Amino acid sequence: MTGTVQDALFGDPAAPATTKRTPQRTTGTIGVDVVQPGKALVTLGRTGAGGTVLRDDGRYRVENDHGELVGHASSYRAAARLLARYHGYAPGPVEIEHEHRIYGH
Repeated sequence: MTGTVQDALFGDPAAPATTKRTPQRTTGTIGVDVVQPGKALVTLGRTGAGGTVLRDDGRYRVENDHGELVGHASSYRAAARLLARYHGYAPGPVEIEHEHRIYGH
């Protein structure tokens, strides 16, 4: 066996560093539809995944498609990004539409 224990644990310091990163899947554009104040539906672009965001004591409760708690966020945008990472995607751009203002709900 050649090398030292340190080489075995931390790699050979003389070897060139390889920083090959595998590309991460992205959501594409994330749609956030605010259907009424404090309630939004999130669609993760082309992934088919999504969830719900509900206002809860000054912060936003983030739930997956099945109503299970994913976490809490400080805004609709942060909630959309949290939901993307929960589903294993790199978050794309977030578009927020306030439907309740447009349709008067």
